[in-house]
Amino acid sequence: MWTVVVRFSRVRRAIPDVLTDLAILPAHLLDSVPRAELRRAAWNQHPVGNGPFRFVAHEPNRRWVFAADSAFPTALGGPPALERFIVAVVDEPTAKLAALTAGEVDVAGIQPAHVASVRTNPALTVLDYPLIFPYGIVCNTRRAPFDDWRVRLAVALALDRRAIVDGYVYGFGAVADGPVPPGVPGWVGGGRQAVPANPDSARQLLSGRRIAFELLTVGSGEAALEQMLQAQLAAVGFDVTIRQLELTAFLERVSPARHDFQAAVLGTAGDPGLGGRAHGPARRVADHHRMAHGAVNRRQLATEFRAVAPVRLDFAGGWTDVPPFSEREGGVVVNAAIALSAQVEVKLGGPRIRLVSEDLGEELECADSRGLVIDGRLDLHKAALRMFPVQSACTLTTRSDAPPGSGLGSSGAMDVALVAALMLARAERPSPREIAEQAWYLETVEARIPGGKQDQFAAALGGFQRLTFRDPDVGIEPITLDPGFAAALERRTLLCYTGRSRVSGATIARVMAAYERGDPTVTAALRALKQAAAAMAEALRAGDLGRVATLLSENWRHQQALDPGMRTPEMAELEHVMHAAGALGGKAAGSGAGGAMFFVTGDNPGPAIAAARAAGATLLPVRWAFEGVRAW
Repeated sequence: MWTVVVRFSRVRRAIPDVLTDLAILPAHLLDSVPRAELRRAAWNQHPVGNGPFRFVAHEPNRRWVFAADSAFPTALGGPPALERFIVAVVDEPTAKLAALTAGEVDVAGIQPAHVASVRTNPALTVLDYPLIFPYGIVCNTRRAPFDDWRVRLAVALALDRRAIVDGYVYGFGAVADGPVPPGVPGWVGGGRQAVPANPDSARQLLSGRRIAFELLTVGSGEAALEQMLQAQLAAVGFDVTIRQLELTAFLERVSPARHDFQAAVLGTAGDPGLGGRAHGPARRVADHHRMAHGAVNRRQLATEFRAVAPVRLDFAGGWTDVPPFSEREGGVVVNAAIALSAQVEVKLGGPRIRLVSEDLGEELECADSRGLVIDGRLDLHKAALRMFPVQSACTLTTRSDAPPGSGLGSSGAMDVALVAALMLARAERPSPREIAEQAWYLETVEARIPGGKQDQFAAALGGFQRLTFRDPDVGIEPITLDPGFAAALERRTLLCYTGRSRVSGATIARVMAAYERGDPTVTAALRALKQAAAAMAEALRAGDLGRVATLLSENWRHQQALDPGMRTPEMAELEHVMHAAGALGGKAAGSGAGGAMFFVTGDNPGPAIAAARAAGATLLPVRWAFEGVRAW
């Protein structure tokens, strides 16, 4: 047993928060693990602790289970009254609210917008508590127009902070008079008041001018807070352009090294003294220390990074994850990751930026990042380096086990592997969900390739998943299969490649345009696909292989109703011979119109294997990948 002693130079009323957040790691379990391997140590999945609950089980992306420690010391309060404590992973806000109101969970964090409706439910009680998270607009005084104090004051006078608190967080907040709330221990404020809203005074300061500036923020959604700021500032003479960036790009723009912004919305979680930014001499001293330390250890820094992500089989619900259907009605997709994978390798250094796709046989070089232009050649590679720049020169190499146009979500898996490798090269370790979201943004926004989100989430998470889509939110619900059923399903699933899929962005646009027009056939098909996915999740959980096969064929029938070219002659011939050879059901992998098909066979898959080969299909291996993206 070890004793830790902390001595303070003066009397303190409480232990600093930073110390309460530091976990003491168990030496008897981790002292033999190399530091570079700590994140992959078995202890991360089977932790120990010294609290009133002991760890029982962890199901990734689903739940953590704890049980009361009957030996917890009486001096510390004794064993807890709860026998078991389960933390369920439910990220999507509406799904969380639905689980709470249905009694499926006992306690849940909810959004301020949901409080009013929850309070009408007599079975529920709303508890609120203080949270330190000050928001503010940061103005860059080194750049116009905010190098003029009158413009800065006009912004302050234009904003009705009370209206923002009431409209954005539904009253669950306070008007700030500075970055430190009064409830923080050691607060020495008082006597100050927030600048009152006075639009007339703001207009006088601007002297009738219209002043334009760009407001940086993080995200890709509706930007409700930023739109409120934009409207209030427009009323006094400001023309505000909201520019949303992903987090790493945002931080790079506002960093003291660049200060490449006019104004930005910033929020600081926790102690501002720990999360804030130093300026002036103190900042320069800190930067100098980091530069010197970096120079000493330069040779120890890694220069090669790799990532691998699995592709997927979409059992049901494909197409329902694509907007506008996913926005208006919400989509459901059931998929499973398989061991065919997309691989990425990043090597830092060299005279130029070099991009290589080994499976496509394409390669190009450019002198610097200005050559990363989206022009149809290795656009994913270019977009990835634009989103996650690593340094001026590097080699980015990709390869894929899946054949091109297979419909197995290989581009989504490549997105995920690119994001994971490049973020690791930047010393960032995001969660699988964050990787999936960034990967979707990479493909659809940066590389301008339309599509849904299921491929990226399948590659990031691995295993069998029931994914729900209500843009921009994605609900994640892992499906746990009986081991014997999983093995039987793997043995009796045949994956047949018929040739490159001819589905394109134009096909996707055509289908979704028909939905927007209210085409009854397309609308009914999309809704039926969503219902098939819900039924498929239950069939997999029940281990009902016959029902799984039937639902595959049902899903394929609805999928063909979306577009006349969904089934090619080669696919029709393969489907015919496979059913004649005893296949119980099957469908196209992915969007259809070529690519791969997969079938569930009878207990003896031999005749179906022979039939597929005789029809000219290439058989691809099926092995479930229960682990998602890995980077090292």
